[in-house]
Amino acid sequence: MRSFLIAMRCCFAASAVLLPALPAHSDNVPASSVEVPWQQLEFQASKLFVSGKLQFKLSTIDADKARKKLLKVERQQPLEPLNDTLALLHIRSELMSNRGEMRIWMDPRDFRVYQRERMTTGSNTRLKLYRYLRNAVYRVRKESQSSDLKFDSAQWRTSSEQLIPLRAVSAGSAAVHDPSALLLIASSKALAKAGDAVTTTVFTDKQLYAATLTVTGSEPVKANYRLNDYSGTRSVTAKLNTLQIELTTKLLGTEPEEEAFEFLGLNGPIVISVDPKSRLPLQVEGSQSRVGKVTVDLRKVRLKAQ
Repeated sequence: MRSFLIAMRCCFAASAVLLPALPAHSDNVPASSVEVPWQQLEFQASKLFVSGKLQFKLSTIDADKARKKLLKVERQQPLEPLNDTLALLHIRSELMSNRGEMRIWMDPRDFRVYQRERMTTGSNTRLKLYRYLRNAVYRVRKESQSSDLKFDSAQWRTSSEQLIPLRAVSAGSAAVHDPSALLLIASSKALAKAGDAVTTTVFTDKQLYAATLTVTGSEPVKANYRLNDYSGTRSVTAKLNTLQIELTTKLLGTEPEEEAFEFLGLNGPIVISVDPKSRLPLQVEGSQSRVGKVTVDLRKVRLKAQ
């Protein structure tokens, strides 16, 4: 379940990881349909003797303020905000005594990623930063002896740097997304009925994938969560007919896969159950090598202000 934590949890001095030439690939994420209804989500998962919690918080940040948080990369062309605001997805995870956090800075229209920051504390304390450039990702790894740090703490020590070319998007034919953004796309109106599908380019730690979300049908799912909206807080307990959205991936390029693709720490087959009325992701099902099939259930929701 260590990978469950990581998911629920960018100098040229270092050698560059060279990727092979990749086929042209185009996304079909409709920018007009990626608005999501929620501001915060909390999921829980439990299997055998291991339990975990995953919290999502989606907010909007002024672009000028966000630029101060984005890494500067000399002699390169980092992607810069195209709008007056950026979307910030903040993810917190808990697994036993370990804690993890991620901050993902994205375009608010289609969730293409500008920067990802991943911090883990507990048995290992480290920070990984991924700054997205026009044709590459600049990755920095930092470490510290302290276990009580924040993203912007001065105590982090840089241990490695890499420049990872992204040849699949060198012609600007595809936006790149973080794997976590797939949950946002699944929550949007872009996937409304059986047969609807969205394909996008996703970067993990080192490799690019074509990730496809497809509505394969519908299934009843028991919802059991606390809802906070404009009218107050209440419990929602019901059996709802949900859209079954299957996530499939294809590694881009000819190099062998270094690590299996993960979504929220889960491997495939992965299915996201979405309430078509509220557009809330009620459940995520996948597998984990140590414990087998794992179900991640929605437990708390805060909707966006009306």
